Amino acid sequence: MLADRCSAEDFLPLLLGLLERAGVTAADTLLGLGDGAIWTDNIFEHLQAVRITDVYHACEYLDTVTSWCFALIQTLGWDEATRAKQRRSWYRGEVDARDWLSQHLPDVDVWLAWDEDTRMALRYLETRLDSMAYAHSKEKNYPIGSGQVEAMNKHVIGTRIKRSGMHWSETGAKTMASLRAQTCARYSLIDFQHLRHAAYPAPA
Repeated sequence: MLADRCSAEDFLPLLLGLLERAGVTAADTLLGLGDGAIWTDNIFEHLQAVRITDVYHACEYLDTVTSWCFALIQTLGWDEATRAKQRRSWYRGEVDARDWLSQHLPDVDVWLAWDEDTRMALRYLETRLDSMAYAHSKEKNYPIGSGQVEAMNKHVIGTRIKRSGMHWSETGAKTMASLRAQTCARYSLIDFQHLRHAAYPAPA
């Protein structure tokens, strides 16, 4: 939603103010966990955050690469059980994408013959290798997946707002989302506008 309304550069000052208000300092390590979207990556770059590509998104692209090309599976000598085992290794954060692709990717003349969707999936992986060092991230106890946040959003917001036949105005959806969040929260919520104005007080 934010990406549709403002650029990463316009949003960054607000985010910096909120981080400052939260007590984040230059000595802290910031982790940027996302799906690889350019807008989000620009934010992470400005913040000098350690970027981690969500492992579940990465595995969707990995599935496209390994499931489309039967010739690839034959070349690697995989059966379905081996392919499933490799996929579990990714999900568990047992691999680093750069090492994995260097071991398993076929020669250029093979993957250039793949269809466009599969080559796009491969490009997605190849351009994010630095942020898919999952085994290294696990060693540092960094999160590699956004499943908890997405599941929380589905449980807290989605199950209430996305019921059959429901239609919402923007104001109504925001109000209901706030009510649901407060109902499910352990602690009292801090109003975003209050936090924003605390970070950026109005000039005297």
